[in-house]
Order: sequence, then C-alpha cells, then structure tokens
Amino acid sequence: MDSQTRDPDAVFERFDSVIRETMMQLHRSRGERGQSELDRLNWELERDEMRRAAEERADVSKRAVTEPLRATLRSAVTRIDRILEGTSSNADGATSEDV
Repeated sequence: MDSQTRDPDAVFERFDSVIRETMMQLHRSRGERGQSELDRLNWELERDEMRRAAEERADVSKRAVTEPLRATLRSAVTRIDRILEGTSSNADGATSEDV
C-alpha cells in the first residue's frame, strides 16, 4: 500500500474531494434537469393560458350568435302562444291579424 492509503488525513482528503466532485456533478445534472422541467412547466402554463383565451373567445362568439337566435325564438313562441290563445277562444281559428 502506498503512503496515501495509510495516512488517514490523505484518505479523508481524497474521500472529501471525490464527494465534492460528485456533489458538483449532481448539482449540475439537477440544474439541467431542473431547467428542462421549468421549461416544460412554462410551456404547459402558456398552453393552458392560450387554451383559456381561445375558450373565452369561443364563448363570446357563441353568445354573439345564440343571443339573437334566442330572442327570435322567444318572439316566435310568444306569437305562437297568442295565435293559439286566439284560436282556442275563437271557433273560426286565427285571423290574418294574428299571423
């Protein structure tokens, strides 16, 4: 055995050196993985924000189309109700004014 392997201080220094190098490598590796994980999370966040914005735009567009249709349907149903009320009270049926 050489003198380094018998000297407790030398063994400790070598052991300490190896541990420090290993910890630095681990830290670098975690940093790279951490950065890629951070990039992935940022990408997911951006994707979710874009999806929400698209859904909001679709909701606004849908409301812009459906609200006038609903108003038209309500008006038609009201007119039909009036016509039906008139026909039930008249034996002759609806007049041209009801239509």
